[in-house]
Amino acid sequence: MRTRILSTTLVIASAWLTTSDQVQAAGEYVAGEALVKYRYGASAAGTRSARQAVDARRVRRFARSGVEHVRFDGKVEDVLARFKNDPRVEYAEPNYIRQATVIPDDAEFQKQWALVNTGQSGGMADADIDADQAWDITTGGTVVVGVIDSVHGICRRECRFGFRGGWDHPSAGSRRWS
Repeated sequence: MRTRILSTTLVIASAWLTTSDQVQAAGEYVAGEALVKYRYGASAAGTRSARQAVDARRVRRFARSGVEHVRFDGKVEDVLARFKNDPRVEYAEPNYIRQATVIPDDAEFQKQWALVNTGQSGGMADADIDADQAWDITTGGTVVVGVIDSVHGICRRECRFGFRGGWDHPSAGSRRWS
């Protein structure tokens, strides 16, 4: 799942990591689009003039950061060079395409075949719960999961000694039932 990211957070982060003279690492970007940040104090007429100079159209302005998402006809590299030479522009960069993934940085993660099974332990590839795909959708928040496990008809060591399957665990708090 590829997504065009135009979030203010990404724009601000890229502004902290690069200056207007630095070139960002190569990557995929949307042809005919750029993100442009004007210098503090640039007037509305000045920013409009800067866009007109490169024949660009404003798609959206991010209010918090002041960054503009612009579209234009022509090569991205040429238009960016022209924007960067304009004294009103703090920085201009391509509208990079980013893919968000949420994979843990746990060194032992590759051994957890039940989460993502690539056949790494000699098992069947993709015989797993597809946790990596689920984490791209959500990593929690207000999701509550309840497991109801009846030990009816099963007599295990835990049953003989009164272990009640975890539903009475202190972490359950007010979510307990009887």
